[in-house]
Amino acid sequence: MCFDIAILDTYKTKNQAEKLNFWEGQLPLCNFEKQNSRQLVSFIHQIIADSQEAIYSKCQAIDFSIRMFLADILKDRNILDILLDSWEPTSDIHLETLRIKRLALLYPYDTDIQSVLNELAQSDSLVSTESNYQLGLINLFVAREKRSIDEVVEVLRIAYVHFDVASKEENRIDASLFKVITNSIIYIFCNNWLEFDKCIKELERLIFIQRIYSWNPDVVTLHRAIYSKLYNAKLIIKKDTKNWLNYKAEFDQLCMEFFNIQNQSVKSDLFSMEIEHGISDNLITKVIEPVFKTNFHSVLCKIDCLLNDDSIEENQAEFLIYLKDVIQQQSETEISEYDFFNQSIIRTFPHLPESKSRIFYDAIKDSNLQIISNILDQLTNSNGYDKLFERIMYACVTLQGTRHYYGSEENIRNKFIAQLLEASGFRTKDQTQWGLSNKGISDGEIDVQIVDDKGTAYSIIEGLILKSLDTTYLNLHLDKIFKYDTTGLEYIFIVSYVAVADFSSLFTAIQKSQQCDVLEPHCA
Repeated sequence: MCFDIAILDTYKTKNQAEKLNFWEGQLPLCNFEKQNSRQLVSFIHQIIADSQEAIYSKCQAIDFSIRMFLADILKDRNILDILLDSWEPTSDIHLETLRIKRLALLYPYDTDIQSVLNELAQSDSLVSTESNYQLGLINLFVAREKRSIDEVVEVLRIAYVHFDVASKEENRIDASLFKVITNSIIYIFCNNWLEFDKCIKELERLIFIQRIYSWNPDVVTLHRAIYSKLYNAKLIIKKDTKNWLNYKAEFDQLCMEFFNIQNQSVKSDLFSMEIEHGISDNLITKVIEPVFKTNFHSVLCKIDCLLNDDSIEENQAEFLIYLKDVIQQQSETEISEYDFFNQSIIRTFPHLPESKSRIFYDAIKDSNLQIISNILDQLTNSNGYDKLFERIMYACVTLQGTRHYYGSEENIRNKFIAQLLEASGFRTKDQTQWGLSNKGISDGEIDVQIVDDKGTAYSIIEGLILKSLDTTYLNLHLDKIFKYDTTGLEYIFIVSYVAVADFSSLFTAIQKSQQCDVLEPHCA
């Protein structure tokens, strides 16, 4: 099919049936290679702006522009002009949603897109759900660029919030999947395998549901590809490493698990491929390689012997060469191993001086990995009250900045805070039957209960909505808290969701009315 500007000019003379046939036919991109980009952009603008044009044709025009961009016929600036600079908002939800999806694809070329999507995510429009979902994906993409584990986890928590908001919309199983995936990655980095196992089970359940309703259940989706990487990462990290190089079966299994993490499974679009690659890269460089370096540091000779074995397959030889290269990078090895152990120490003891942390590392770096892992498990699971307070503050600030929760019921806000605490490594129970009710008759209902690894109560969070200084209402909740605290917990927390115009005056009044210390507000 020969394509020139004359055909573009005559498009508007076609009837709707002819236009549908136009888009359903294969438009060979090679015919546009010498086409003036301004003319092409103008053609697409005209279709999108035409109120008489079918939504189907408008959507096809947008996707056609993306195809031309991927073929390097149009530049990123041309597509941004179409979808951003010259875009006129429409009432059609399908068209606006498609625009948001395609804008997210361009994030690597223009980071301002994130600001645009943030505005849409905070709006009351119907596209806020899709904006939150795409922002979650963008933050998964951003996580790849972060150097330290703490930086990665912080970005993943932002992604979690966006996926959580998007998952509230009916039939958004894709958002629910990524919400659980994000939590799973956080738990790997935090060395919290108990919660990781719960996430994996939930991920399996959601993927099963997704496959049931899929048009093509055999297609490897991004969710299933990431699930495989997470599952195999745990297999490598948690198994006994003594036999990895000694027995063929164990070595074959190790190779297969590593390549399941490293290899690319998704071929659908560049953005999804980049997200998958970013998760693989973070798992390998920040989790798997430190394990390899610690366990294989003294077995270089054994690796050389295996490389000289004629029975070794090509992909296994490739893995051994990679393994040898990782071990031989002495200076980088020292930094990576130290980072691997130090992150858990910092998370558990945030005020520990660097010198003390280094002393601890030097004392354990030559120990057996299993012993080290047990120590780290104990450390990372020892979430102190300082860290709990810090993460409650983080959850509150995040809640305040998420428009989706404006005006929400108290229980919905409490659940959001509990979910963020779970993502930070704490174990929570919401709406737990415990203690006495306010009347002292039946079991009381705790908003959020923090428990330790054994399930024993550790702290309580009580949420309340304040619209004015109602001392009777406030004292009722304070009395309620102390009736719940049957074991004399060291710290309990009250989170007030304040809805007043003059926050400072209310805060001052609360300070005067209470016979206890009230922390200065971090935000109004």
